[in-house]
Amino acid sequence: MKTNILEDKIISSFFESLSYDHYSSITLKNYRSDISNFIDWFILGVRSLGVFAESFSEAIPFLKKETSSSYTASLIQSNIPFATINRRLSALRRFSRYLLASQILSFDFMQGVVNVSSNTPKEKIESSGEILKAFEKHMVEQVASPNTVKNYLSDTRHFLSWLEKRSI
Repeated sequence: MKTNILEDKIISSFFESLSYDHYSSITLKNYRSDISNFIDWFILGVRSLGVFAESFSEAIPFLKKETSSSYTASLIQSNIPFATINRRLSALRRFSRYLLASQILSFDFMQGVVNVSSNTPKEKIESSGEILKAFEKHMVEQVASPNTVKNYLSDTRHFLSWLEKRSI
């Protein structure tokens, strides 16, 4: 599946803002490629939930903070070179800040996402995502309020990020 990302109003608005900020043509080309790769992956994931979304605008309600770690893990699992992964993460950090500033999202889905290196074991990235999913499931089973679940997951994510930085 290859989508034409510029047909989506949110995406075209994002690239319009980049051109106003005088990004080079090479950076814009890389951002288009990187954002397109993420959106194709994301829409495929949303469709796997049984939701037929054709564009990023239709899929955006399913964007969560955990999405970025799942995407990073999938890139590592696909043996994408670290330099390419980090370039894609950089583009997504800029895109996430745009979505937040434009009030399209109420959170920065790339907050706390750091670049990967050969020192970042694949198991560590995958296990932190699995741990968060299990913790979220546990809290839901304990009938925690949605705000409590959101806040606890955010705090845990920050702690895991801090822990990873200390151990590398």
